[in-house]
Amino acid sequence: MIKFLKKKNGNTLNPLRNNKVFFYSILTIGTAALFLIFRLKNVELDYEIGSLSKTIDSSTTINRELLAKRAKVTSIENLKRFALKIGLAEPQSDKIIIIP
Repeated sequence: MIKFLKKKNGNTLNPLRNNKVFFYSILTIGTAALFLIFRLKNVELDYEIGSLSKTIDSSTTINRELLAKRAKVTSIENLKRFALKIGLAEPQSDKIIIIP
């Protein structure tokens, strides 16, 4: 129950209708709501950042594995073996042209 206050002249005054009380209560509720909204958005962004970090870590691992496979496939021994397999021969020294 809301108690009514009496003014000096005998009129009753509801505290919720008082401009200052109403303004400060709305201001407090609004500030609390904004704080809650920003906090929830912060938590949501933290979850998104965590999932993106996991994706980046897995992509980095896959990239390292692919670089290792490429290095293995393009090694000099493998290239010479592949060239001999398809019938290529090393060029003679007079056939090599060096482009500056």
